[in-house]
Amino acid sequence: MKTKQDLINQIHANGDISKKTVERIVQDCIIELRTEIAEGNEVRIHELGTFKIAVRKAHTGRNPATGEAIDVPKKRVPQLKFNSAISRELNGE
Repeated sequence: MKTKQDLINQIHANGDISKKTVERIVQDCIIELRTEIAEGNEVRIHELGTFKIAVRKAHTGRNPATGEAIDVPKKRVPQLKFNSAISRELNGE
């Protein structure tokens, strides 16, 4: 598994940009993505995919231990749908 710091180090090693600048750019991208998604906007990065918010409807669920019915409230969840080229690469196409 790669971490944010691993990606920063890799970008720094491959380019002529200072590590501090790379860190700031990566952090700014993350902040901007989070802000846009929190506002309900889709963010499409052609080479990667689309970040968006999906809404799960409220429903009645069951407590697995007791079987008791419980109300599950509506919930907003983040999603990332990868572009088709990445999907094809993963499946060896």
